[in-house]
Amino acid sequence: MKPGRRTLLTAIVVLLGVVTLIAAARSGSSMQQWIDSDIMFSGEPFVFNGERETLVVIGQNTITLEGDTDVSGDVALFAFNGDPVVIDGAIEGDLLAWGANVTLAEGGRVDGDAILIGAELALLGRVDGDVVLTGDALTIGEQAGEARSVAVCGLADRGIDNRAGVSFVECPDETEDISIPLGWMIGGLGFGMTVLGALGVSIFPRQISQIDEAIRRRTLRVAGTGVAALLLTFGITAALVLALALIPLLGLLLTPLYLLALLILGVAAVMGSITLAYIVGDWLMSRLNIKTPPLVSSLVGGALFGLPLTLLSFVPALEGVALLGILALALMGIGATLLTRFGTRRQERQYFVQG
Repeated sequence: MKPGRRTLLTAIVVLLGVVTLIAAARSGSSMQQWIDSDIMFSGEPFVFNGERETLVVIGQNTITLEGDTDVSGDVALFAFNGDPVVIDGAIEGDLLAWGANVTLAEGGRVDGDAILIGAELALLGRVDGDVVLTGDALTIGEQAGEARSVAVCGLADRGIDNRAGVSFVECPDETEDISIPLGWMIGGLGFGMTVLGALGVSIFPRQISQIDEAIRRRTLRVAGTGVAALLLTFGITAALVLALALIPLLGLLLTPLYLLALLILGVAAVMGSITLAYIVGDWLMSRLNIKTPPLVSSLVGGALFGLPLTLLSFVPALEGVALLGILALALMGIGATLLTRFGTRRQERQYFVQG
């Protein structure tokens, strides 16, 4: 199949997938389904007013726990469409609530910790544990002073009602101490790929040779296949996000298949990158009139790829160039690996001649 037709077919498949998801969402917008009696997917306004050990609600509309609610364990509430979440009952465990406006009403009680995430937050009920609030505006009630601590993340002082005399603490920054410079990450990746390349050409010589042939003989087709795979990945990702937002149950069921597809693309990128490193190393050794085994050529090629990209990534103004270089290598590798079916199919056409 020609690259142009392949790209067109990819676009059609993605478009049909998106249309199918939208149609399914419209036809099943009132879908409600219990799973293991603890997890609820809801397309309608969700209201709960009873007893339960634990409760997880993933909704596309308003989520409300009324005054007679009594949950002996933990509660997690997610309003994906940006609708309000209101808690007015008793929770003996921890609470996690995410929505456009999140309110722990005056009748609400959380014996454990509480995390509220939303644009406008109202902490009017009682929390005995620690509280973490993330949003744009906040209202504090009298009972909030009973919490062990209240951490405010990303909130200005506007809208804060401090009647309860709450003492705020800094929002914990868990990523501050684990940041790794891009240069070290690319350097480590390049070193790992160089080692894998040396092993790959020794363990899978036949597969690497087939991918090598595809890159040398059909460079444009390889590049086109890599770009088509990238566009298809973007389309599938968008469809999965849409499914999670509109039909959460379908999105969760498709997530393992999506992760498997990403794993296959990752393996294809590794195999293709190994082959590219070997090609570059072999080309350099042949220009220097030095005969080396494939293992050495792969090591040399991996170093030639990895060292410049690592040095570029240490310069802030050139980080984008390094990332583009890595993306280009990955696309070429993916295209060649997919064209050869992971090195199991030759690109050279064979003809039968009758004698």
